[in-house]
Amino acid sequence: MGIFFDKHAPKTFDDLVFPDTEMAARFEAYVKGQSFGHILMHGPHGCGKTTIARMLPHAIAPGHDPNDNYFMYAARDASVARIRELSESFMCGTAWNASGRLFLTLDEADTMSAETRTVMRGGLDQNAKSLMVIMTSNDLSKIDLGIRDRCDVFDFSGGNFTTYLPLALRVLRKEGLHVPQDELDDLVKLHCSSIRQLLRALERVVLGIRKKRWQIAA
Repeated sequence: MGIFFDKHAPKTFDDLVFPDTEMAARFEAYVKGQSFGHILMHGPHGCGKTTIARMLPHAIAPGHDPNDNYFMYAARDASVARIRELSESFMCGTAWNASGRLFLTLDEADTMSAETRTVMRGGLDQNAKSLMVIMTSNDLSKIDLGIRDRCDVFDFSGGNFTTYLPLALRVLRKEGLHVPQDELDDLVKLHCSSIRQLLRALERVVLGIRKKRWQIAA
């Protein structure tokens, strides 16, 4: 799966898949500098939240200093002490690059403890002109209202057949293969809640078609 997924994973912000055009337009406003602020993305596993979180700082501030972009896995690294340290240093600092932007990403922020979330709420109120905190969550109910209220919230649970069919078609086109439309439609409908699961299913289809071709050729 790794090779196939890496091959077809989004390489640029333009390659990303969003649940609908309205959400795509909201993110585009950030990339164009029309919006700036904290972001909270929530939805099921595999819908692209972490990929977007990694790409967004580079889309907003191309060429920014890597020291002004901090990514952390909340379940592993977001202790009370660490978040307090960041809120008293990085989050209140000033970016040294031309963009003047700081980015802190917390992946799976719903895993933070209640005490850690309290410290984070305070950090979100600092340096509003320069700091963007990007959070992802698989369970919105575990993100308290104080944090939600300070963020622009994006719901990724609405992915559907229309969202992911173009991705499936793009993958098959790159592989140089054709799948009957009714079969492809059924496959996308079955896996339209997760990009990872859809790519796994497409990989099985691609390998199956090629195996049949090799058997016929032999």
